[in-house]
Amino acid sequence: HAVQILYGVVFVTGLVGLLLRLTVPESPLWLASRAERRAGVHTIRADTTRMADLFRPPLLRPLVILTLFYGFVSITGNVASSYIAYVATNVAGLRIEQISLPAIALTPLLLIGILVFMRLVDTRWRMPMYVVAGVLFPLVFLIPVVFGISLISLLTAFGVGSLAGVLSGGEPMARVWSNESFPTMLRSTGQ
Repeated sequence: HAVQILYGVVFVTGLVGLLLRLTVPESPLWLASRAERRAGVHTIRADTTRMADLFRPPLLRPLVILTLFYGFVSITGNVASSYIAYVATNVAGLRIEQISLPAIALTPLLLIGILVFMRLVDTRWRMPMYVVAGVLFPLVFLIPVVFGISLISLLTAFGVGSLAGVLSGGEPMARVWSNESFPTMLRSTGQ
């Protein structure tokens, strides 16, 4: 029954998200792009609207780079978060509640990271934040290697890695770069 409950929660969350999205108006920039296209006005944002445009220069380069970036960051983060409980229980010999409750307690750290990201992403501090956190993100995976696999090393790696992951990219930065890399009418498709 747990799997059915999980899928039910995912379904309800998706449905609520869809209904909320339907109430959000399109941006003025998107509306202007659509109006230009319908009126036959030739601008980059009005003429670059087909999915095939993503697979030709100049959009192919950001599409490939962002796909690789997002793929590698997502794979790394998902593997780390998916297997922390497995490693903790099967390698470190911990009980599941010994790792899961403290890991859940670290969730506010992620929210703080997202707030910091949102404050800095449109400032001159974006790239320094990205570089520092981007260097830190892969290094956190060495914490259990260097210090041994224990509750403290796993939680440190999980907490610092989660925060560095948010600040160095992952989905938030991929979304920002997608918005900056693709014309208005192809942003969602590019993402």
